[in-house]
Amino acid sequence: MTTIPKVPVALITATVLTTGSILVPSAFAEDAPECVTSVKEGVSSWSIKESYLNYLTMPITRGEVIVSDGVTIADKKKGPFEFTVDAGESKIESESKGVFALDGTIVIHGHKKGDKWELDQNISDVKIAVDGTSGEIIADYSSVKYPNPNDEAPYTADDEVIANVTWDAAPSLAAGDVDLSGAKVTLTQKGASELFGGFYEVGQEMAPVGVKASLEEKCTTPEPTSTTSSPEPTSTTSSPEPTSTTSSPEPTSTTSSPEPTSTTSSPDEPETEVEGSSIGPDLLKTLVKSPVNGIMSIFVMLGAGAVFGVILQHLVALFRR
Repeated sequence: MTTIPKVPVALITATVLTTGSILVPSAFAEDAPECVTSVKEGVSSWSIKESYLNYLTMPITRGEVIVSDGVTIADKKKGPFEFTVDAGESKIESESKGVFALDGTIVIHGHKKGDKWELDQNISDVKIAVDGTSGEIIADYSSVKYPNPNDEAPYTADDEVIANVTWDAAPSLAAGDVDLSGAKVTLTQKGASELFGGFYEVGQEMAPVGVKASLEEKCTTPEPTSTTSSPEPTSTTSSPEPTSTTSSPEPTSTTSSPEPTSTTSSPDEPETEVEGSSIGPDLLKTLVKSPVNGIMSIFVMLGAGAVFGVILQHLVALFRR
């Protein structure tokens, strides 16, 4: 009989847990909104240097200032230049760091000789970078050295730092209105030697620069993502078909029990000889004289199995005589 093992409840529970098929809804993590601060609009003002602008209007210089592409000038003798902030090109990295890109091109001419300006400056793509209390004025420029007796090629640069900027306190570039006025400006090596052609020295203090802008914060919420995947159930513990721990084979005998075999002939054949001996007159005489000895002799020759049939047969033959 085959014994089917009992599966403990604990084993069934463990198997269900490890299959991953428990019908529990997956948990979804609601990611925090991603917020970015950007420039909505703004303006920047910078006079470069009032004395420089005044110099351009003097009769000896007979200079001119041309503005375009988003920059204006209130007074050509003293400024300031008013730049429109390009919101798309500006970038706020943190509450204390960012870059304000300014629209506009400024062209400055002076000392005209024939049809050529000996003083010729072009300033564009101006940016004001802020990093805590420090900052920079960055610009593209083309400038001819003045005086230029050897007719040297103009200096040109792209995104060059022309001046360093310092604020008394670190500005806050959080969402809302921002006023970065009154920053101190000093010329860099490139600003002094190339943009102004050596007219000023490195570290020369220029007109203060300022930026007023409106900043806005935009937040986006990512699509929720599942923190726990729900894979197809897979069993880490196999659950085989019940098998008997103790086999119960058909009973088998370690000692064979053959069918009994007779060494004598069938009782129906009284005259059949038995191997090694025969039942004849001598045996009959022994039975008459000593029945006990005769019977014992028959037992020895024939075996106990057929002895009684033989005895009866010979007794009948004896008494018939």
